[in-house]
Amino acid sequence: MKIRLILLLSALLPLSAGAGQSSLMLGLGAGYGAEYEGSDKTETTALPLINWEWQRDESCAGGFGLHRASAGVEGVGAAFWCAGRAAVSVNGGYDLGRDSGDSAYLSGLPDVDGGASIGLGFQFGDEGEGGEEWQQQEGGFGFELGIATVDGDLVANAEVSYPLFGFLEAGIGVNYADKGRTQKYFGVIGNNGSDAGTKMGECAVVAAGNDNYRGMNYCSQIGGGIQSWTLSLETFIPLPFGGGESWAVNIGVDHTTLAGDAADSPLVRDKSSTEVSAAVVWFRER
Repeated sequence: MKIRLILLLSALLPLSAGAGQSSLMLGLGAGYGAEYEGSDKTETTALPLINWEWQRDESCAGGFGLHRASAGVEGVGAAFWCAGRAAVSVNGGYDLGRDSGDSAYLSGLPDVDGGASIGLGFQFGDEGEGGEEWQQQEGGFGFELGIATVDGDLVANAEVSYPLFGFLEAGIGVNYADKGRTQKYFGVIGNNGSDAGTKMGECAVVAAGNDNYRGMNYCSQIGGGIQSWTLSLETFIPLPFGGGESWAVNIGVDHTTLAGDAADSPLVRDKSSTEVSAAVVWFRER
């Protein structure tokens, strides 16, 4: 389940935050979505939310230098160039990969190894108005572009977001993966008994005992390209607690549609999936 902390922070921390300001966000919730990308079966998982962020200056007009830093469950990041509404950052995290035990459809397939994610990001967005902690950014849009390497593979994503009706953050995104990444997740070769449980290139060979993919060879035709499109909605509902702290309920919905060679994989039972998450969030700013 994807935890979209970047959008959480864009709502919680408007660009007009004071100089040298830091914030801490803690939350706990649950998510409901597909067992893996392409599955037609669903599962419910716990979602811990932990994030700290620091911002040096108000206007982001200082050019090169450390302007923002963040650390949380999705990784770490630092904005090293900032000018008005635009910022360039370097980000690091970890991709957990995929376990063959995640679904009966994956039984007999080798696990997809996790790996460190290191990349660059570009963000552009209008400033919020009014200064309220839980207020969506009124009247302005946001744009994010990220390019990273994960376990030697190249991945990228881009998203445009815009506030709707004063309480919703809507977004549309596109995700790219190179050939190696697509083969690891969606390439599959039916076993012939001699190479069960191994890999050919980056494509998994199904172990003996799982006949769902017998006779299939979906590997050599896989290439890199757009892997999926995502539509998202997110909102915060403030809770009536004060004393220098803020509480809210965060609700998010992501609808993802696989595309290209990923969508044509025999591992894919459903090309579209919807993820729903809800969490109670505590937030404090200093």
